[in-house]
Amino acid sequence: MSFEVSRLFGCVVASAEQFASQLMRLSQDFTPRYEVEKGSLALLDLSGLSHLFANPHDLGASIKASALTYGIEEPRIALATRLQAARRLALFRPGLSIALDERTEAELLGALPLESLDLDDRTLARLRNWGLRNSSDLARLPASDLRERGGVALVRAHESSSGRDERLLVPVQEKPNDGLGLDPGFGVEDLTQLVFLMFRLLDPLCAKLKSSSRAATAFEATFALENGTTDVRLIRSPSPSADNAAWRTLVRLNLEGRPPVAPVLSLSVRAESTSARAIQFSFTGAGRSSPEKVASALARLQRFFPEGRIGSPQLVDTHTPDQFQLRPFDPVPESKSKKKAKDPAEPRPRPPASALRAIRPPAHANVRVDMAGAPVSLQVSDNDRFLNIRGRVQSSAGPYLLSTQWWNEEAFAREEWDVEVAGEGAAAAYQIFRDPRNDTWYLAAEID
Repeated sequence: MSFEVSRLFGCVVASAEQFASQLMRLSQDFTPRYEVEKGSLALLDLSGLSHLFANPHDLGASIKASALTYGIEEPRIALATRLQAARRLALFRPGLSIALDERTEAELLGALPLESLDLDDRTLARLRNWGLRNSSDLARLPASDLRERGGVALVRAHESSSGRDERLLVPVQEKPNDGLGLDPGFGVEDLTQLVFLMFRLLDPLCAKLKSSSRAATAFEATFALENGTTDVRLIRSPSPSADNAAWRTLVRLNLEGRPPVAPVLSLSVRAESTSARAIQFSFTGAGRSSPEKVASALARLQRFFPEGRIGSPQLVDTHTPDQFQLRPFDPVPESKSKKKAKDPAEPRPRPPASALRAIRPPAHANVRVDMAGAPVSLQVSDNDRFLNIRGRVQSSAGPYLLSTQWWNEEAFAREEWDVEVAGEGAAAAYQIFRDPRNDTWYLAAEID
């Protein structure tokens, strides 16, 4: 004999809020679909278990026995065909509550106090002033009048009072354990042996990620060294990947570029994973490099350049020229890099009429100025950079005053001028500036 119910939900309430791990283990004994609230309440989807028990009381007794096994004393348990009904019954009724039909559910829910409806204190006081004492009193009122008097919150409480509030279960997604360790039993000093041991950990982790449709964004490798220290390094990839061949290359290059300073007694690898993304390349667009090949190229570059010198440049929000910072290289997907098509009726921007050929670092210049401070002649001599400029300023525009960060040691200020200088041949245009802190002139760029 068994009781057949198409939909069945359960709720278990502990006496304190520190039983989250115990409630999770209890829920896993009965179903993979469960939710834990605030460490003291567990919601279980028990659909499909009714045929395993003779009656609902046996199922409730089994849940109670499991709770006692995990140290949860005097649990409040409820079984119902609706999730919200099971939650309210377990929260506000002691012992075991069972409501597997609409009549029983309405009776048990109707006897609950108004506090079971999750209303604020002001709304509760308002309902008591109306003469309401429990959920059944609210369920008998027309929903249309409640909407006019209390808004959407009161209508939802009205639905919950009669068990019509269809709450959705949010299953707990456990964090996967993507880590492996290895103890070779001796100090590994040879780099080839260490790389081989790392491959033994990488291959099963990548296979595990592929089987669960995930990809690794980075691998954290931890080495316990013979000198008593620990070497922890994070090996990243520009794009998530579960390809063990690509990760093998990154790991090998990382170890060759920075070998451990002492023999390795034990090692462990942990993956930082994310959901794998399906990438479809364009048939008509330009081809893009494989993410694995890009990651390998970046890893090789890291061997020849200091840390923090490889990445994508990003402008800094400042008025100081030539300021940028490096962020980790992350190629922009083609779909994000495409710009929206513009309306043909919109006016198209005019192409720039001139361009600057920046001189880095700026070259020292000798500039004569008139009584108003405007430049009248320019002379620059820098044989190392083949700069030999000498002439009279025919026309000028400026000054353009720039300053920022006056509050710290990186203070910056300049007085910029655009000048046209008459040379031996045709006239040429330059951008020059004066640093008011030391009254020195510099040549910043050539204007084409």
